[in-house]
Amino acid sequence: MHIRSCPACPGSCTLSGVSAPPPSPPSPPPEPEQPDSSPWFSHEPWPSEPLPPEEPEPPAPEPPAPEPPAPEFERSQPPGSQAPPYSESQWGSQTPWGTQQQPQWGQQPPPAPQPQWGQQPSPGAQPQWGSPPPWGQQPAQPPVRRGGSGVRGAALVASLLLVAAVCLVTAVVAGMKARAEQTRPPTAAERSQAAAAAVADRWQRWPTGMIFPASLSYTTSLLTQETARRIGIGPGYACSAALAGPVAGLARRDGCRAAVRATYADQLQGVLFTTGVLAFPTPERAAAFARAIAADRLPAGLRALAFPRTVSARFDDAARQVTTRRQAGPYVVITVAGYADGRPAAAAQRRSSVFAPSRQLTSAILTPLAKPATVNCANPEWSC
Repeated sequence: MHIRSCPACPGSCTLSGVSAPPPSPPSPPPEPEQPDSSPWFSHEPWPSEPLPPEEPEPPAPEPPAPEPPAPEFERSQPPGSQAPPYSESQWGSQTPWGTQQQPQWGQQPPPAPQPQWGQQPSPGAQPQWGSPPPWGQQPAQPPVRRGGSGVRGAALVASLLLVAAVCLVTAVVAGMKARAEQTRPPTAAERSQAAAAAVADRWQRWPTGMIFPASLSYTTSLLTQETARRIGIGPGYACSAALAGPVAGLARRDGCRAAVRATYADQLQGVLFTTGVLAFPTPERAAAFARAIAADRLPAGLRALAFPRTVSARFDDAARQVTTRRQAGPYVVITVAGYADGRPAAAAQRRSSVFAPSRQLTSAILTPLAKPATVNCANPEWSC
């Protein structure tokens, strides 16, 4: 591109290959200002007030001078002592804030140093297990060992289940056996044992008025039927209180359990009878005691039982004339007889016919007491 002159167009120049734009027409002259005929208000904005000049910014303050480092104090060691095994870098050292090294691209970050006691943890450091956690953070969880714990736990659960199953089976079998034992009928041996125990305990279960009835019938030597009346029943069950002399020692040897006495008067109230029931543990022990004592021979082992202000008031041991004894089951019954006026045996003439009711009274008391018991499971008295 070059510039050339155009002789036909004075005062203008063009570029080669480029035509010059035509000249713009002259602008018209400005119109004269007209008086403002608009109302007192206008939509045009108020002329803005000139802004105050900007104040220059104050110069920046100079940075403060760095503080001198604190003097280091050395621990005084006594003469002849050795230096501690730790270094100053280990004692109370802290990691400066913001001086952690940043790992480069593709590298693992180095482990954060663990703070020592009394120091603040560095950012990103995780507390170790067993160390106190920083304020406001949750304590670290203990590491969980994985591997064989699951197998051992399963084996332990299986063992517990096996033991529980064995215990359950044992309990079921024991319960079935106990139920079968309770619902089965008693055997012959068990019936016999229960019957013997029932007879041996009658002196405890029966009232004394049942052991010694209020009246007993007997037959006289003239074959007449008469009735003996009960005067009273002695208190207590001690064998030593009812027996005297060598008989008391024999009863103690054979295990005498109890002795109960009562006094009867014949129909004419001229003859008195004191009857005593001795209870032994077994029929064999009772038979041994009965063989040891002599029948119908004085002095008798059973003491006479008298009651004041009755016909038996003067009946004592010296007034005993005859004695009889009989044994059945675990019981031995002894009866002594004498006159109601208390005459001694040496001064009186013994008349067997007068004291004959003594044997009948002994049998009348012993027979129902030693009667064998019959086990009846249907009877409420028995529990089978």
